[in-house]
Amino acid sequence: MKKFLLSLAGLALAFAANADRYFVHGTIFGNTNWESIELEKNATTGLYETTGTLVAGDFGVKITNDGGNDQTGWYSGAASDYEITEAGTYNLYNADNHNFASTIEGNYTISLKVSDEGTPETISFTKYEGVIEIVETYHIRGTIFDGSNWTDSPAMTEKDGVYSWTGEIKPGEFGIKRAENGAEKGWFSAPEATTITEPGEYPVTDNNGKNWVLQAEGTLTFTFDPANHTLTLSGETVVVETSYYLAGTFTGWVENSDAFQFEKDENGLYVYDMEDDLTPEAEFKITNGSWSVVFGSNGEPLEEGTAYICSDDKSADNITVAATITEPHFVFNPETLTLTITSRAGGEDDPVESDIHYYIRGDIFTGTWSDEEMTLTNGKYVLADKEVEAGNFGIKVANLAITEGDNQIAWYAALTEPEVKLNTPIELTDEDGKNLSISKGKYTFTLDLEAMTLTVTGEEIEDVDPVYAYSLYGPNTAGGSWDDNLMTEGTDGKWTITLDKPLVEFGIRYVDTAHNNKQEGWYSSADEDPAITDFGKYSVKEGGKNWTSTLTEPATYTFDPEAMTLTIDKGSSVGTIVAEEGEAVYFNLQGVRVANPENGMYIRVVNGKAQKVVK
Repeated sequence: MKKFLLSLAGLALAFAANADRYFVHGTIFGNTNWESIELEKNATTGLYETTGTLVAGDFGVKITNDGGNDQTGWYSGAASDYEITEAGTYNLYNADNHNFASTIEGNYTISLKVSDEGTPETISFTKYEGVIEIVETYHIRGTIFDGSNWTDSPAMTEKDGVYSWTGEIKPGEFGIKRAENGAEKGWFSAPEATTITEPGEYPVTDNNGKNWVLQAEGTLTFTFDPANHTLTLSGETVVVETSYYLAGTFTGWVENSDAFQFEKDENGLYVYDMEDDLTPEAEFKITNGSWSVVFGSNGEPLEEGTAYICSDDKSADNITVAATITEPHFVFNPETLTLTITSRAGGEDDPVESDIHYYIRGDIFTGTWSDEEMTLTNGKYVLADKEVEAGNFGIKVANLAITEGDNQIAWYAALTEPEVKLNTPIELTDEDGKNLSISKGKYTFTLDLEAMTLTVTGEEIEDVDPVYAYSLYGPNTAGGSWDDNLMTEGTDGKWTITLDKPLVEFGIRYVDTAHNNKQEGWYSSADEDPAITDFGKYSVKEGGKNWTSTLTEPATYTFDPEAMTLTIDKGSSVGTIVAEEGEAVYFNLQGVRVANPENGMYIRVVNGKAQKVVK
């Protein structure tokens, strides 16, 4: 009797000359996924056979040639007679048919009768009473052999517990299949989304990993070490740049039509202009030219002009649009999985492209609300090993292609509980979310757009007592960066700083210097007109208007928190400091008071007289 193990010989012919080959294809071999077991011709009976252990499931008979990749026929039961409940012989049909549904389980020999013309006629199941020897093999399985259909390589060669196979490959998706007598019994893949462009060693997992995506072609040797969970690729390959296509109702669901191929622009984005209108009735996905890499719906219809985050789950629904888009212009960013569609109608300027970036934004970095950009790492956005202060934050989504005005296009915050719990995914929303709160620590932030979650890992850092001060905050040139200029407290309770170049717009921040100058208060002009045109004394209030200044000479700023006044004097503040009789007060050469001067030149003020000294 032929056994499943004998069918492995047929796999060795997978890349040989074209000839009709017959497979039982279904879920009756113990795997919930559909898989093929080849039937070998019995020279004595003329039947195509295999023997093995069956379970309840569905199946049909598949005919292929071209190395087993190309299905040329499919035979199964009649639409009115497709159930198999016991051993026996059953007729096969290739029209008006229905996949067989079998409930028989145990060891059976499957026999296929084929006509002289090569047409399958009947399939028989006979109880097998012998002992089936279990032969374990490993195979590279994927779309890397022809770029579309999932196919097994011949069994990998074993030496000292390590398995190898060498062959010609193309761009596609693959994993490693463990088989027992040809039937899949295990699956190995990458621990996380991994694109391979060159030979090297890659980690392997058998626990719900991600299939590798190969973006190269050539001759490769695959070496799998199950004991150490590694896959080593060696050989010569050429990197193949990925192409992207629209596939949908308007393409006849052809996955690689040249008429619907995106073009790569100078910004690394993929663009496509459709001549026909895109209506809400249309459905589509984006492919890499095969169904191995597919981007689909995130669960919502696409709005015109909005950066739409596609799902990379191949089982995701088709993308639809919320309303008709006339003469649509498609822009796809494979790095961020964002698709933006705008209308070209009406003679408008070129539509805005999408260049989407993600940031952690909050008061946890500098004390004021500021951004830290996340980087794309294995399909997720990450800000790694960042020391932060206690505070609040959210996730800012920005389109850097927008060069005028605010480029923020979305804000992600907590859907329910805003307090960060380490190592626990936080559900996010872009509608009326709650800004997240976090304790002082050193953390890694990981944004999973597919799951719409943020996970924070790392550890908290024991907090220190706050140290408060006042700071002039603003730019010293129009349009310049806003910076802190920490003031020094005098013995009279007033806070002073001298700037060689006065600020053109500013306020006074009350900050905690022990926590990255976290802002605790804001003071500015109490006057209706906040303009400063000359030296003098100005009224202060909390939350007033920012001062604007036209001063150009060096200036000394003295803030009196008790009187709520700001005095601006010309030149250095050294001559304006009044110290206790006989007390020496020291300043650096920038006019900033120094409590314990050492190793440098300073200005010493005693009894109202100033002189330079060296410490």
